Amino acid sequence: MSSSTLRALVVVLAPLAAAAALTGGCSDDEAPPEADAGAESGPPDANRPAPPESDAALKSCREECEEAHPTGLPKDEAINSCWETHCGDPCIEQRPGDGGGGGDGAAPDGGTCTSPVVTVSVSCDECTHTFCCASWDGCFQDPECTALNACYQRCPD
Repeated sequence: MSSSTLRALVVVLAPLAAAAALTGGCSDDEAPPEADAGAESGPPDANRPAPPESDAALKSCREECEEAHPTGLPKDEAINSCWETHCGDPCIEQRPGDGGGGGDGAAPDGGTCTSPVVTVSVSCDECTHTFCCASWDGCFQDPECTALNACYQRCPD
């Protein structure tokens, strides 16, 4: 090989050698370079906060009240159970129809309930006096059950 051919070859290959040095000699077939020992270990998201759980159901206001006053819940449920058994339409279905509709306080007190009975209607008040005083007083003479019902009253429907 003549010296002029050798110089031409060096001139052609020199830029290719420089490019290879800059890219670390990478090709599509080589493995990626190893991570530097000072780099963070672990998965790339290790220091990021967890995303909020999207499938978790939000609690209703009533559920939040029940969670805040768990010992009052069984006593409140006792009233509902009594109403389901004895006072369906006027109390459970909450069909005032008799001038009630948001706590009327107008039902005559037969003297059977210790705590004042104020429900959705006069008919529900009367039925509660007749059949449900034990569960009504059990709830409304208990601070936790009273607090639970007060919490329910603050809930938007």
